[in-house]
Amino acid sequence: MWIPDLSNRPGRAYQALCDAIADAIAQGDFAPGDRLPPQRELAYALEISVGTVGRAYARARKQGLIGGEVGRGTYVRDPAAPPQDFALSPAPYTEYDSSRIDLRRNLPAPVGQEAALRQALDVLAQQDLRDYTGYSPTGGAPAHRAAGAQWIARAGLSPPPERVLVTAGASQAVATAFAAAIRRPGCDPLILCEPLINVGFKDTAATLGIRLKGVKMDAYGICPDALARACEGPEKPAALLIVPTFQNPTTALMPGERRIELAAIARRYALALIEDDLYADLLPSDARALPLAHYYPEASFYVTSLSKSVTPGIRIGYLLCPEASTTTLTRRCQGILNSFAMDVPLLMGGIASWLIESGEAARFAAKQAQEMAARQEMAAQRLADHSFRHHPAALHFWLQLPPQWRTHSFTQACLAQGVHIGQADDFAVGQAQVPHCVRLALGAPQSRAELDTALDTIASLLNEQPQGEIPGV
Repeated sequence: MWIPDLSNRPGRAYQALCDAIADAIAQGDFAPGDRLPPQRELAYALEISVGTVGRAYARARKQGLIGGEVGRGTYVRDPAAPPQDFALSPAPYTEYDSSRIDLRRNLPAPVGQEAALRQALDVLAQQDLRDYTGYSPTGGAPAHRAAGAQWIARAGLSPPPERVLVTAGASQAVATAFAAAIRRPGCDPLILCEPLINVGFKDTAATLGIRLKGVKMDAYGICPDALARACEGPEKPAALLIVPTFQNPTTALMPGERRIELAAIARRYALALIEDDLYADLLPSDARALPLAHYYPEASFYVTSLSKSVTPGIRIGYLLCPEASTTTLTRRCQGILNSFAMDVPLLMGGIASWLIESGEAARFAAKQAQEMAARQEMAAQRLADHSFRHHPAALHFWLQLPPQWRTHSFTQACLAQGVHIGQADDFAVGQAQVPHCVRLALGAPQSRAELDTALDTIASLLNEQPQGEIPGV
């Protein structure tokens, strides 16, 4: 059995094993069609966890080095063969299991949303329902685009409804902006971003053939000097993707001065700006810094939704297209949305519009922030002996692990104790150095009592020594 020597290889164990696989293939130790050792046997031989080998194989599969078939195992791919599938991020280690407490999915806390949805449906039921039985116009009905413009205006922008498109959540809005940005002439299919980002954005980029490149960030977000350096290389990036409010997963909140500076750099290097600002609605208006799009409106795609402040159940997002060549860009984005074949149902657009126009959406955003303040305080008190980053209004909590734990081992240990959490590795872009942290989604538990149980489990595990591979996970 092939057993590589990882002792002199840099990086984390799974990265070192992936590099060893690549080297073995390049040196002819493996030929196309050769089988790699079973994960469990290789883990035993290398004295590492099965999960670590699994991550290495997943990384090698993403790079197109290996493949797999049911009944055949993992084998070396022929480099001349067509791609086996999209180069998507490795699937989570377990599917969602309702028997475990969920601190992995970044959901808003339950604060009575079902009553507001019931009221919205009652109101719509009194209207002519024929208005909701057809297909939605690409980008949303005019009235629904106007409601989106009203929601965006809370951020301090003044968008005309004609520049606003209704999307199936913020993820589709970002995907649309990705596809529009890389069509800009003279640009490489490269988008700059934070070194840790939403897993879905990585998958979207891979599907569209876009390369993401992480840019150094500090406690306040992307560093301006690092962004300028990234723009001065031989490549010409098409865009900058940025989450300035409660950056996911680190919770970084960017001050106004940094936003002005980054917008100026984006303009200097002719970058399109894709601003994912859906967490900003959890802040009161007087505490919100103006979006970067305010300072760079001619080339900014501004994204928001109701998913984090109200509910993801109606799957509504809004995309504000750039000012420059508004008609052309908006139509281009409408064409991209049409190609996705995922127009927002008129009924969902109607529910979202009623929530916004009645003031219910803003009221629920405030209630959500109030509930999260209580949950963040619970987490901060329970984990006070450890290092972390958080904000009272954020949905998530960024916890640094003590040195005895690896992130994957700790995630497995939590799963074995009935708690889902997210690990830093899942958010990393490219070869970026991964911090020794995990993300806790504090809004997902159905009650504070459920959250307290999860926090008690996490706090207890943090003070324990790892016991090797966790059985049953």
